[in-house]
Amino acid sequence: MQERIEGNRLAAETSPYLLQHKDNPVHWRAWGPAALAEAKATGKPILLSVGYAACHWCHVMAHESFEDEATARVMNELFVNIKVDREERPDVDAIYMGALHELGEQGGWPLTMFLTSDAEPFWGGTYFPKEQRYGRPAFVSVLNEVARVYREEPEKVKQNADVLKDRLKPAHRVPASAPPSEEMLADLGRRLVQAIDPVNGGIRGAPKFPQPQFFGFLWRAGLRYGVANALEAVNLTLAHIAQGGIYDHLGGGFSRYSVDERWLIPHFEKMLYDNAQLIELMTESWRESKSKLFAQRIEETVDWLLREMVVPGGGFAASLDADSEGEEGKFYVWSLDEIHDTLGEGTRADDARTFAEIEAALGTALAAPPADAPRAPGTLAAHYAPRTPLALAEGNLALELAASLARQGKRVAVLARATARPLQPGIEWHIAPPDAAGYAHALYSCLRRLDEAGCDAIVVEKPPQAPEWAAINDRLARAAAGSSDGDET
Repeated sequence: MQERIEGNRLAAETSPYLLQHKDNPVHWRAWGPAALAEAKATGKPILLSVGYAACHWCHVMAHESFEDEATARVMNELFVNIKVDREERPDVDAIYMGALHELGEQGGWPLTMFLTSDAEPFWGGTYFPKEQRYGRPAFVSVLNEVARVYREEPEKVKQNADVLKDRLKPAHRVPASAPPSEEMLADLGRRLVQAIDPVNGGIRGAPKFPQPQFFGFLWRAGLRYGVANALEAVNLTLAHIAQGGIYDHLGGGFSRYSVDERWLIPHFEKMLYDNAQLIELMTESWRESKSKLFAQRIEETVDWLLREMVVPGGGFAASLDADSEGEEGKFYVWSLDEIHDTLGEGTRADDARTFAEIEAALGTALAAPPADAPRAPGTLAAHYAPRTPLALAEGNLALELAASLARQGKRVAVLARATARPLQPGIEWHIAPPDAAGYAHALYSCLRRLDEAGCDAIVVEKPPQAPEWAAINDRLARAAAGSSDGDET
């Protein structure tokens, strides 16, 4: 067997996610011919770990296991360890996430897949804790058992690998056929409406993802085919998203999902593509409803984009991290004392009362969550109950607070102080071209359609001291040039 090259070999990579792991004691390799050749030469199975820079549970697994010397020794002894940034290699991610789905798992990141030395998947999962909890086995136990099976039961490994490989073959995809008929699309719209939560919007259950493509289809089905309740389902969902905790009421922008069914408790990372699609969907709804709430959220989210997501040179960053100083949501969560200190002694009594009402409401809601409440492991409710997350203000309280701050001209001051806190989440400077193009198109479409309607409620000014603005405008125009200027319904 070829002698294995020791050491972590990620320091020369350019991916922000891979560079986060360059100092791990794990002997990581980047995906590529050299790593795959090493696996073949040594005959060892591959441990493939896929994630992205803003992924909270990727950070958790890294801190628990990949930074741990004892765990790293087991990984290095038993596997060729390969790291993949899904933003950089979505093709690799798609293949092995597909394999995980074929194993009956829901999927998610970090993606932890075990491959043969020929890179064929045979088993996997997502997050594995260092110690057994959340109903999941300890990571080292998983490592030892997978390595044992690979060594002692090769026929079982081959059987799994062959089944997965067969299911993933392009030949098993549905052959090309005629486009769906108008009747089929209308019927699909009617069926999908039945999946909507009639109280909170979104698809029933938890966690809740915005799923703008799903709701974009429903919107078009409502306009084009008159599908009953389709438009109402979309507007209900957008209203709850716009007023719930998944929205950052202070800084703008939408988090990736909420862990509960009420859109209340967010998973705090902000993804470029999520916000791109939500801007466009909310703009489509605004064209019909002229909702002041949606207009406000579009303006605030575009403002957040231009303030926090434009990187040097005029491109768009891919994401904002959920974690600050190793804790999820720390940047976005405020205590009542912090709020009063930031607003200053001149804070009006009604502002103080509003914050107190939010504090009381959230204290009641979060201090003692139901034992069977659907929450992700490490739910924020348990950790943040004593504090006041400004981002979690609901309904009229959130709107009242925003209006009150705006009347006093304090929102800008609060935001300036907030962004100066020494807790800012990391930004993923890696620019994913599909995300950037999607965001550019959404922004261009949003502004164009509002302008066509003669709307003067939303004014997005050029950011001060931004010499790249002309270049950004050019990019927006180019990104949207290939799309139709007419309705897509």
